[in-house]
Amino acid sequence: VLVALVEVERGGQHLEPTGLTSLLRSTTRLVAEETLQAAAAGGNAIVEASPGARLGRWLRARLLRELPSCSPRQLASALLDLQALGLLDDEALLQIQREVIRC
Repeated sequence: VLVALVEVERGGQHLEPTGLTSLLRSTTRLVAEETLQAAAAGGNAIVEASPGARLGRWLRARLLRELPSCSPRQLASALLDLQALGLLDDEALLQIQREVIRC
């Protein structure tokens, strides 16, 4: 999925905020499933190099760029998903807060 998204961007197309937030929601579910599987196998609870984790980091970068185009509902969804993925750092939180205030 990530390779296909990168190819789309290289082609000059960008995902809309709706698509980004939807993909982020699905990625959050995927990472939760990967975490459960890793825990059941006796591995680390979070696998940083997993496909879901890599996709989550890529989506975070793209979504932060598109925040001004997001609706309040998309901002709330992004906030929760980034937090669940462990990708909500101070910078991302500040950017989302600015957009919430703007809305």
